Amino acid sequence: MKYALSILFSAIATFSLITYIFFLPSQIRIGERINFQTADGSFHFMAIPSKGRDYKMMERLYATHLEKTGEEKQQLYRITPINYLNIRKWGNYTARPEWYYPPLPVRKRLGSIKNL
Repeated sequence: MKYALSILFSAIATFSLITYIFFLPSQIRIGERINFQTADGSFHFMAIPSKGRDYKMMERLYATHLEKTGEEKQQLYRITPINYLNIRKWGNYTARPEWYYPPLPVRKRLGSIKNL
């Protein structure tokens, strides 16, 4: 009897957990996301290295974007900030080339004071 109750309880707990995760208002993300864009905002890319959307794919898509639009090549900037307090990601910050791109300067991100 105790064995049957423990199985029933674990099944109910598992079902409740799966149901809770399914109906969460925020999406559960697998893998880190690193956002990139050009200074004028004409090209955006979200890299997810664990899913194969890495910097090489970004550079290929940027090259095709330049061919289609005929724009001049610009510097690609990283929008996602580095969180220095997250010690677990320090290895990623030093090993992954996605983090070597310069961050988007604050002036270009916010616009000039005259435009505000």
